[in-house]
Amino acid sequence: MTKTRRRKKKINHPERDMQARVFEECKYREGRYPDLEDLYAIPNGQYRPGFALEPGTKAGMPDIHLPVARGGFLSFYIELKMPGEEPSDTQLKVHKRLRAQGHRVDVYWSDTTAIAALCAYLKQPRTEIAQ
Repeated sequence: MTKTRRRKKKINHPERDMQARVFEECKYREGRYPDLEDLYAIPNGQYRPGFALEPGTKAGMPDIHLPVARGGFLSFYIELKMPGEEPSDTQLKVHKRLRAQGHRVDVYWSDTTAIAALCAYLKQPRTEIAQ
């Protein structure tokens, strides 16, 4: 009797793959834009069937955050979506709240436009923050 190996079913995560490309390219560009070193992912809204959100996570938060003040903004949040998808009502409410607090929040449908936006953001003058 021969043993058969079970293959793990490959799960398709196109938004996650897009996010990985953003981080890979930004890592490459840190020499030119050192503030990209502070870029991080916010794993709050990942859909996991049958699982509740982890304590401290919040649905609707954008995918990526750059806590660097530029161009009159306190920081830059990015929501990544696949072409044809739109942000949920929960996401739109969170985006509105973040904008009201002085953060830039944008939605992008490709990794290349998100990367270009991050670099353009970092070329802007530093936001003066009262101490």
